[in-house]
Amino acid sequence: MVEPLEQLLSRSLGERYQIERELGRGGMAAVFLALDLKHGRRVALKVLHPGLAAMMGTERFTREIAIAANLNHPHIVPVLDSGLAGELPYYAMPYVEGESLRARLEREGTLPFADALALCRDVGSALDASHRSGLIHRDIKPENILLSHGQAVVADFGIARVIQSVDRLTAIGTSLGTPTYMSPEQMVGADDLDGRSDQYSLACVGYEMLTGHAPFSGASFHEVAARHATAPVPPLTAARGDVPGHVEATLNKALAKNPADRFATVGEFIASLAGAPGEWVSGTAAAPPLPARRHFRTAVVAGLVVAAAGTGWFLFRRPSQASGDGRTGPVSIAVLPLVSRGEDSLHFADGLSDELATRLTRVEGISVIARNNTLRSERDTESQWQEIGRRLGVEYVVAGSLQWSVGGAQRRVVVRPMLVRVADGKAIWGATYTNVVADLFAVQADVAQQVVAGLEIRLGSNERRAIVTPPTANREAYSLYSLGRFHWKKRTTEGLQLAATYFDRAIAIDSSFARAYAGLADAYVLFSQFDVRTVSRKEAYARARAAALAALRRDSTLAEAHASLGEVLMYADRDWPGAEAQFQSAIALDPTYATGRQWYTELLAVVGRHEEALAQGERAEQLDPTSVVTVHAHALALRGLHRFTESIPLYRRTLEIDPAFGYGQFGLLLSLIGAGERDSANAQLARMGMGTDLHRAWVAAAIDSTAAPAGRRLVASNRAIVGAAGPAMAAMIYAAVNDQDRAIGALAQIVDDQGAVLPALKFAEFDRLRGDPRFATLVERMGFLPDQRPPK
Repeated sequence: MVEPLEQLLSRSLGERYQIERELGRGGMAAVFLALDLKHGRRVALKVLHPGLAAMMGTERFTREIAIAANLNHPHIVPVLDSGLAGELPYYAMPYVEGESLRARLEREGTLPFADALALCRDVGSALDASHRSGLIHRDIKPENILLSHGQAVVADFGIARVIQSVDRLTAIGTSLGTPTYMSPEQMVGADDLDGRSDQYSLACVGYEMLTGHAPFSGASFHEVAARHATAPVPPLTAARGDVPGHVEATLNKALAKNPADRFATVGEFIASLAGAPGEWVSGTAAAPPLPARRHFRTAVVAGLVVAAAGTGWFLFRRPSQASGDGRTGPVSIAVLPLVSRGEDSLHFADGLSDELATRLTRVEGISVIARNNTLRSERDTESQWQEIGRRLGVEYVVAGSLQWSVGGAQRRVVVRPMLVRVADGKAIWGATYTNVVADLFAVQADVAQQVVAGLEIRLGSNERRAIVTPPTANREAYSLYSLGRFHWKKRTTEGLQLAATYFDRAIAIDSSFARAYAGLADAYVLFSQFDVRTVSRKEAYARARAAALAALRRDSTLAEAHASLGEVLMYADRDWPGAEAQFQSAIALDPTYATGRQWYTELLAVVGRHEEALAQGERAEQLDPTSVVTVHAHALALRGLHRFTESIPLYRRTLEIDPAFGYGQFGLLLSLIGAGERDSANAQLARMGMGTDLHRAWVAAAIDSTAAPAGRRLVASNRAIVGAAGPAMAAMIYAAVNDQDRAIGALAQIVDDQGAVLPALKFAEFDRLRGDPRFATLVERMGFLPDQRPPK
């Protein structure tokens, strides 16, 4: 039997301490109230849990506690004693009469501004002193801030450092595994933390004291970590109107992702909170300047947080591994659709290819492209895999064939995957799997491992676990999910309806299947965009929101669900910051997820951040160059920058892939108009079934303003036709013929209608309206950036 902890303490420390009662337990330690028999005082004994103690080692614990014991400050709970109770390390602190800041926050919700500022000052004083002594706390949070007689004292100095150094691969289930107050650089295991990390944590605590909630929250460690790394700080004054503006600015600066963008010291942070110039210090001397350190970028944080996604561990990236030819850096690979015959086998082949690509994205050292869509014409080009790989710009392709075989009453699937080196066309690995249906998940896992082995990449234990773990334990649910994704990628009315049906059926079989919920959210997100009228636009987005949130409750690290929620926030709510935070979370969790980057491109283009849109659009196309929607996103960003001649070939490429792609057809038309190619634009009008005199007059006026009067007369005699085209098209036509009143009126309809398709206010079609104050008002009402381009 395991000896009760209280009994162990009494037996081991009975000559020194009289144990009275247990005060509480956490993931790190248990705390007991005891009487110090030698000095006649009450103390709190903190005893580390056995597993943590075993990993830590006595020598390391003793060394770190000795450093903390040298701190002497009125707002620091001192270490009075330390040692071993049996084999368990413990340390003794004075027993503080009062409560923790956590208890007060749970009781009151928010604190008066003066109280919050005073407590920040007390904690800042303690941190300032410890930083001058060379000690970083690393675990500032309300639980470690104790309140006594109206003042704050900070506990557990030195403990966070020793715990964090135990096992840098995990959060080991301790209080340190909760990232609510951790700086981005601490979450990715930076070795050179300084006082700016504690400053970030204190700013999180200050924000919570004023608003009742921490600046970043989520359903899991990884979700919160991603938000710390990428999401903007939620506006403080929106939640707390009585907070002075300089306080919000101060907290935002202290919460900067990059330590170099924060205050140099906690002293400067506290002085700024108080509205005082210069640096407030706890002693008489100003703090010495911080040593130079490397520039820490949010993108790095996001990339490192992603290494943890889906594994249940908090990982640090390994240095880039050398490949077989001695090159370092990630290996680029494309997973091509399996060569198959027949509609009934295409979805199965697609499902295998998509799942293999998904698993390979979880391996550091592999860069996977062409994950979310496929070029159908390339299914049957088995002899051209090498050429396809060259065209996609990758070093390796995974390709192969799939064949149904019928034996008696049973149908079996035979799959022959291969790993092909693009440089010379050599097959590095190949195999034949003959019982794929019965052993589907085992086959997927084995193929992924064999590909990794063929690339000579060493798998960590967590990566190995990630690529062999199936997304669901139910094969039927997975098959339905694969069917849903197959039809979803068609981007047609019928395809989206079928996709929603299959995702619903998968969920009915396995209600814990997070990816099925994400698929359902993806389907409903596109319902209104592709004119699926089985439900209203409002209802479609409501269902998409519910499905995305359900997916995140089951797996908060699922990039697809974050991206779908971002689409809902963008189109249904017009919540640009909220949508951006979700897209950034999706990209942080899976940088290879092309759809997340595609949708983020569209958001950036809509709000007028065209240079940023171009960067995301280019990356989306690189990741999935055979997808019409990613190529369209790249073209859209170029069109937003008035780079029409560059966007035209991209739009034409979307129509080569899918001649019926409506966004490609209309985008090409607008780019031809922007480039001044009147004849080509009229030809495109004819191909789209819009070759009327009215439409040609619109094109002529949009290209040459001298044609506007004639076009205006023609439009005036056809207003019923113009109106029937919808407010967006009507606004474009009226803007081209310089009928500003009606153009502004049509745009106002869209802005006023929360359910309407987003107006393209930031694009060239409305350049002639930019000098109208009413247009500027519409831009402001939408929350877009002010217009930078002059009126055309």
